[in-house]
Amino acid sequence: MEQSTSLVTLENDTEVKAFFDQAVGLREYAEDLVILTAEDLAPVTNDLSVIAKVKKGMKDKRESYVKPLKDRAADFIEAFKILMAPVEKADSILREKMLTYNKEQERIRQEQEEINRKRQEAAEAEMKLKGELTESVNLVEVIPETAKRVSTGMGSA
Repeated sequence: MEQSTSLVTLENDTEVKAFFDQAVGLREYAEDLVILTAEDLAPVTNDLSVIAKVKKGMKDKRESYVKPLKDRAADFIEAFKILMAPVEKADSILREKMLTYNKEQERIRQEQEEINRKRQEAAEAEMKLKGELTESVNLVEVIPETAKRVSTGMGSA
């Protein structure tokens, strides 16, 4: 028997209707009940047992409707994990390559700055020693820092 979760099916499910009618009756009974003595507690204990049975029956019935949907949803989730694996891998590969490039550019930039710092120190030392520079300080061009985010017409990374 194929199960459906449409409201029409629930409304036509006699077991669900019976549970609901019983639940409404129990609610009305609970609202009207007055406990004045210890003797009034005995039937309440029995009523709570009936309520527990109705709750369990309703929960089981709900699960009979919901479980197939959850199982099917789990199937779709798993299928899409498999379908998305190549694009997730591509994303990972490209991000790693960008990171590797950025690290290398930063290493080069720091090395260029260190060369310029040493050349500047040597020029200052020569000025102190001789009072003049015998040749101009040729600083290397330092590449700019890489952008933290790169934006294009299609997005940013």
